[in-house]
Amino acid sequence: MYQEANPTVFAIVTFPFLFAVMFGDYGHGSLILVVGLFLTLFANQLKGGAMEGVLPLRYMFLMMGMFACYTGMLYNEWFAIP
Repeated sequence: MYQEANPTVFAIVTFPFLFAVMFGDYGHGSLILVVGLFLTLFANQLKGGAMEGVLPLRYMFLMMGMFACYTGMLYNEWFAIP
């Protein structure tokens, strides 16, 4: 074909960290982390339901939450309260 490199893997790995650098709030990041944990731990029970469309993104939510909590601790932010 075109002999081009696919940047998808690089973008998937770096997006959660860049999201966290922009977001950087421990409180809101912990909410995203809880949603990611819920989707990851209960994926089998959620299949076939209303949340099935979100299940492919469960690990992305988990990573975004972890990185947002980490940068929130660095920025010393909790629900936008420094």
